[in-house]
Amino acid sequence: MPKVYLSSLLQKKACVETPLIVDSGAFSSLITELSSQYPTLREYIFNPDGTYSDVARFTLNNHFVFSAQYDDLLVQDTDVIHMITAYSGG
Repeated sequence: MPKVYLSSLLQKKACVETPLIVDSGAFSSLITELSSQYPTLREYIFNPDGTYSDVARFTLNNHFVFSAQYDDLLVQDTDVIHMITAYSGG
C-alpha cells in the first residue's frame, strides 16, 4: 500500500502522525480520499470552488507532481508520497 507523509505543519493541522497508508490507484482519488479522511487538509488541497489548490505540493517517489498530472497518474503499492505546503523566502 502506498505511504503518504505529511509535513510537520500538516500533521499538526490534521492531528495525525505519518505515514498514512492509502489505497493505490489514481492520484486524484488518493488526494480526494485524504481530504475526506482529514477534512482540515481540504483547504490545502482544494480551492473553495473545488479546483486544485497551489497551497500544497505533492511528490511521488521524490519527484514533484503538478495538478495537471493528478488525473492521469497512477499510484502503485510501493510508492511514497509527500505532501508539503508551498513556501517562499528570500
